[in-house]
Amino acid sequence: MRPLIEGELPIVGDASSSSSSEHSSASPPDHLADNPVRGNGTARRTKKWAPKTKTGCITCRIRRVKCDEVRPACTRCTSTGRKCDGYAVQPPQPPNQHQHQQLVARNDLRILRPAATACPSSVRATAQDMQMFYMFRMDTARNVAGSFDQSLWTKDILRAAGQYPAVWYANLALAAIHRWKIMSDSDSLHPASNQYLVASIHHYQTAIRHLQNITRKPTIDYTDKETMLISEILFIGFNSLSGHLKEATVHANTAVQLFSRWQFWKPDSESQTTPSNAVLRKQSLVMLVTNFEVQFVNRLGHIPQPRWQDGELPTVCSDAPFKTIDDAYAEWMPLYAGIIVSGRDVGELPTDTMMPVPDTFWFYKKETLAWANKFQKFRQSIILTNENDKNRAKLLELYAFAMRACINSDITEGIYLFDRHTDTFNAVLKTLEEMQQSRLTYGNAPFTRTNFSFSISVCELFWWITISCRQHDFRVRAIALLREWPVCDGLWDSRLVASVLEACMNIEDEGGLAQLHMTPPRRCRCTYRSFICGEHRLRTKWVQFVRDGEALLHFSTVKDTMEGRPTQTMQIFY
Repeated sequence: MRPLIEGELPIVGDASSSSSSEHSSASPPDHLADNPVRGNGTARRTKKWAPKTKTGCITCRIRRVKCDEVRPACTRCTSTGRKCDGYAVQPPQPPNQHQHQQLVARNDLRILRPAATACPSSVRATAQDMQMFYMFRMDTARNVAGSFDQSLWTKDILRAAGQYPAVWYANLALAAIHRWKIMSDSDSLHPASNQYLVASIHHYQTAIRHLQNITRKPTIDYTDKETMLISEILFIGFNSLSGHLKEATVHANTAVQLFSRWQFWKPDSESQTTPSNAVLRKQSLVMLVTNFEVQFVNRLGHIPQPRWQDGELPTVCSDAPFKTIDDAYAEWMPLYAGIIVSGRDVGELPTDTMMPVPDTFWFYKKETLAWANKFQKFRQSIILTNENDKNRAKLLELYAFAMRACINSDITEGIYLFDRHTDTFNAVLKTLEEMQQSRLTYGNAPFTRTNFSFSISVCELFWWITISCRQHDFRVRAIALLREWPVCDGLWDSRLVASVLEACMNIEDEGGLAQLHMTPPRRCRCTYRSFICGEHRLRTKWVQFVRDGEALLHFSTVKDTMEGRPTQTMQIFY
């Protein structure tokens, strides 16, 4: 049988994939090794040895043809009219026997632990299951982790899979649907893609059954809570990748509620004692859950938005200097959430004013400036040589720079709060354009499929600057660039975000468009594609997911609210 990542997937429940003790680790199953003798004693046909390359483009590797590796798009694809999917970064290969012995000799348990992760003792894993988990460890985990806190996915989640059956099967479901997504986005049909989809659904349903067993208990302990929270997070990824954003939103909301109810962010001295076999670091959970919490604010108005910070002291920037980029990200996310939530108060009052919450806003302004100063000192103290680290640092710098437009605004200006900061937004957009151009300059092919991740990336930044800046030409540039940068930050697919932003732009331009066909006197101060008056600015806007590729935008302008008109609805396709 060929390796899972290169060939067909055995049908779920296949008798040939029976459980055995040899498959209790995350290394490749034994049946992938060469065995020249059949069970009846006769010699097995073997293929003539030939060196194999793993540096070809994604399309050629899926088609199993030799790639000429021309960049940015190989001629093997372009000459046949196919789209070249570019060159993926190869994940590190598992150590061979000699390397393994060297690692043991050095007692490098930190490196060996994820590779030695076994399935839970109560699970009878098949050969197919072990293959799937191997794929999750070597490929899926690094991809869905995104730019920040990779160790949560490459260490903690793997250890959780070795302890909790529900997490084990949720991992397998995510690995299978991730592989199916890659194949389905490819130009050429792959015979194994449907089998990955079937396997993902099977493992997803099995994980749910294990969670149901936990909910039937009269009382649940810390490990049960940890199991439920991790599983809900993995279910978000499963449904997002499969195109079921409505279901992904339900799981995201559940995860935030559980996180809030069980107070997972509190130190052990203030909450329940964490058992020694717990696998999740609370700092990682805060980063992860806060990202989803931010995605609910002012965008999913039909869903209750739990705030785990309610009733707690606001997040404070610590005095300790940053040692890593992930340290900076860990402190940034709660501050960013606080700014977004306190930045605008869009209550139910029939007024054209959208004012920040004063006390909380001023607090976060001070703490955000403290974070920015500390991050600047961190950047001056180190030299980043890794291209990935440079991009991560640049992304945090852009968020901090964009937030200055918020914290340095005059809160008495209401809906005109950000109009004085067009230069700031233009500087951020120009840097994003340079980052995209840099990818092409260094030989990377343009994005051809949406890259899902659990950590914040450019999608959230595009949303914020394009909604805040009402300059028409700026919005056109930002939306066009976002369409070339397909990413999915948790719940938000950049294709959907670009379509929603375009719809918002067109709605706010309607006032100026009407003035072009109206005889004096003018009814408002709108100037088409130049200035949007207070009445025609959007006061509320939120998205309702319908199905993959379709959503509803619910909105109302300031004038709608003042005149008591109901919320309007627009269909969005992406």
